[in-house]
Amino acid sequence: MEPRTLVVAHENLDFDALASMVAAARLYPGAVIGLGRRLSAPVREFWSLHKDRFPAEHIDHLDLRAVERLVVVDVRDEKRLAHVSPVLDRIRAGAPIEVVVFDHHPASGDDLASDVEHVEPVGAATTLLVERIRSRGLEVDGIEATLFALGIYADTGALTFARTSSRDAAAVAWLLDRGASLVMINRYLEVTFSDAQRAVLAEVLAHPRVERVAGLSVGVAIVRVEARVEGLAELTSEACRLLGLDALFLVCAVRAKAKVDVVGRSRSGLLDVGAALRSIGGGGHPGAGAATVRASDLEALGASLLAALEAARKERPTVGDVMSSPVRTVRPDLSLAELGERLDAWSHGGVPVVRDGRLVGVVSRRDVERARAGSGVHLPVASHMSAELETTTVETPLEDALAQMVQADVGRLPVLREGKLIGIVSRSDLLRVLYPDPE
Repeated sequence: MEPRTLVVAHENLDFDALASMVAAARLYPGAVIGLGRRLSAPVREFWSLHKDRFPAEHIDHLDLRAVERLVVVDVRDEKRLAHVSPVLDRIRAGAPIEVVVFDHHPASGDDLASDVEHVEPVGAATTLLVERIRSRGLEVDGIEATLFALGIYADTGALTFARTSSRDAAAVAWLLDRGASLVMINRYLEVTFSDAQRAVLAEVLAHPRVERVAGLSVGVAIVRVEARVEGLAELTSEACRLLGLDALFLVCAVRAKAKVDVVGRSRSGLLDVGAALRSIGGGGHPGAGAATVRASDLEALGASLLAALEAARKERPTVGDVMSSPVRTVRPDLSLAELGERLDAWSHGGVPVVRDGRLVGVVSRRDVERARAGSGVHLPVASHMSAELETTTVETPLEDALAQMVQADVGRLPVLREGKLIGIVSRSDLLRVLYPDPE
């Protein structure tokens, strides 16, 4: 076959890449979908059932000398496009080949030069293409809608990953309106493991090396197998969840071969596994990535991944980033009636209580309301304040401060430095960080 317009994605095809390729073929009538040599196990199962509905050809069966337009989806790193290297070589040699890119991954130094580029911060590349199908007034049937929704769900954790955008959700809603089958989507999202995969999973769960990066738990699991095991991405996600880690790298080596498969998964917005994997020649986005490398010292490879993850990490927000300072305080002999007036004027839910410059308690609006209900507003603040103090420091990560508030069931934490009150962080301060205003 001699394709004039060729649609490709990265090797080891996942559902977002497959759905993106099929959607791109809708936007470019007559385009040929070119499959690489490796498909993930769930994708291969889906394709075996739907190949007549979504025709495609393996790259090896295509005459790549005929390509006049290359549409690249869910990737732009040239290192992940080795299966179409003859086309890339022609482009470098000056052949008049139009390159169109649809991607949602961060930029890298090896990105493909393109004539038309659609790179936007959404959870799934499929979303970008579904938006364009919709804007052109093209209709999709239930099978297409199911595949497109499956691509979005798979790459956003069913719309739960931190990188998910409202655009992903809107695209899914549109697809559900057009008959996307949740029964079929769940069938392919539910991971079942083979005996070989279960053996690898057991090894990962039994012997992970766990380190701290940015105060978070990161695992590196090194597994040696006799034959290549498929589905490592799903294995890594499951192991990361079961181990309760913030991120995990699975390094899987076949004993008789020099190449090593590495997969990374992150459940924290502070840990960019894609950046770490790019440092060894792989790729991905902050939450997920993969690489295939030549390495004999697997422990050194794991150490280099941790170092790269540390270098790419984002700073954890701390109490000092959001606390209020200076702090309004009250004396313990102030009446609860006057305290209520001050809280109203300050729009505060509570304040620290200080005697002779020393923190002695915390009092809240609820304390005032209880006093009013019992006709005790004439009593001093000291009669209703909480003297069992929960305090924090400016260096404390916000996640830890939130956990402390929840466990102690308090609405605010005085912030101390060398025993002195320097600020206060409230439940509302933390909620502003957890639920930022949309841009």
